[in-house]
Amino acid sequence: MSRWFESSPWLVRLMLMFIAVEILTLPMSSSPFASLNRLFILQIEWTMMFFVSAFIFSVPGRAMLWVKMFCGFAVFLAVTSLIEYRMGHVPWAGHMPSFLVVQSEIVEKILVGGARAASGKYRVQSIFTTSLNFAELLGLSTAFFVHFMITSRHRLIQAAIAAYLCFSFFVIITTDSRLGIIGFFASILLYLLVASAKRWRSREDSIFSPAIVLSYPVTFMLFMGLTLTWRRLNVMVWGGGAQQSSTDGRAEQWTMGMAKFWQWPFGYGQSQGGNVVGWVDLAGNMSIDSYYLSILIEFGLIGFVAYFGMFLLATSQALMAGITSKDKETDLLMPLGIMMIVFIIGKGVLSQTDNHTLVFIMLGMLVALVHRHKTATVSVSANNA
Repeated sequence: MSRWFESSPWLVRLMLMFIAVEILTLPMSSSPFASLNRLFILQIEWTMMFFVSAFIFSVPGRAMLWVKMFCGFAVFLAVTSLIEYRMGHVPWAGHMPSFLVVQSEIVEKILVGGARAASGKYRVQSIFTTSLNFAELLGLSTAFFVHFMITSRHRLIQAAIAAYLCFSFFVIITTDSRLGIIGFFASILLYLLVASAKRWRSREDSIFSPAIVLSYPVTFMLFMGLTLTWRRLNVMVWGGGAQQSSTDGRAEQWTMGMAKFWQWPFGYGQSQGGNVVGWVDLAGNMSIDSYYLSILIEFGLIGFVAYFGMFLLATSQALMAGITSKDKETDLLMPLGIMMIVFIIGKGVLSQTDNHTLVFIMLGMLVALVHRHKTATVSVSANNA
């Protein structure tokens, strides 16, 4: 496996650095055994998944198969969420066998579902703990659907994917999550830029590709202007009166959290962010909404740089390799890179980790595909020489 990581040495170093920070901050925790338990869980759900994925997806064909399965999983969840939307709660609530019933306040809240306090509108959550995690998954999957729609040569498949994207946008609306809306639009806009850059590089006689790339800043500014002037889109992206309490709560969390950070910028230990910040919502629940703040409080500045630096580096590697790729499977690096950007953006308002195992699987896939791309490039250069 060391050969595969030669193509992404700094990414692996940053991951190992983050693991080291996780271990070194254990003595800082006010609940060291709880932090140690969480540390072991994350090594299974994140670290192991990363290394196993890098091993598995080094074999040609497996990455494409997994991505198609992932997209099928997203479609299934989106379609079945219509039942939940009509019922106003998850369909299995009240129908669970007695031997599977867990007497827990958290489980009861998940089964009842959530609604925004200002509007009372039910928020679809599917199999996730909250609607935000469901919206995040749909946003993360969007780039892959756009990729398959553009690269497919069959009009019927393209039409079917386009119809699904419209349906997926509707499902995101039912989650009442700005996170999902931003992820959806960001995936489409970013893929348009990256795909145009790739086509411009491969076909210098193309007219539309350089036009799209060069006019992209104007296109982006026009879209941002549209989000500010079109009332409905403005509420979807930036929020309105119903979302104001969430916005205010996040601002309070940052104020309280940064005060704690400057007191001790080296981290307070695994899973201690909520206790350290001490912010409580109107229902009496202790919470941190931003994962940026969670990482800063729990693992300090070094942990923050290691964690998000790992994903930023992976994003740049994926996009650079994807634009120069000439293989159908390594072309997946383009939507993988965009998915990483959407993930990083979303962590600004979502500290829950329901989808992190999937993200670390795709991070391992990214490393494997980057290595395969660089190996193929070196082989072509050697043959030409």
